[in-house]
Amino acid sequence: RRVREAVVSTQSTGLLPLTDEVLTLKSANNANDARLDVSARSVRSPGDKTFLDFRVFNSLAPSNNNIPLNRALLKHEDEKKRVYNERVLEVEKSTFLSHRLQHYRHLWERG
Repeated sequence: RRVREAVVSTQSTGLLPLTDEVLTLKSANNANDARLDVSARSVRSPGDKTFLDFRVFNSLAPSNNNIPLNRALLKHEDEKKRVYNERVLEVEKSTFLSHRLQHYRHLWERG
């Protein structure tokens, strides 16, 4: 299998401003200064552009405490998709990938 080389920009990547586009979701980010965490070329196929956004969350936080971990992960991914996916697909003509990372720290006392 041939390995494809992707060109990645880890700088916060500004999205194209909206012109006449009307995004259907009320939660969509319509701001002209909207940004995502990472953009890359040739991730899925040669020359394509993909935007990636990362959300780190604490699975033990009160807002996540009463739901199973897999549902908490999906909740955070769905929130990002509602905000950015339509704009990336329709305006940028690109792909959007949302990544969510679970983080928590165990606290204990030393005797």
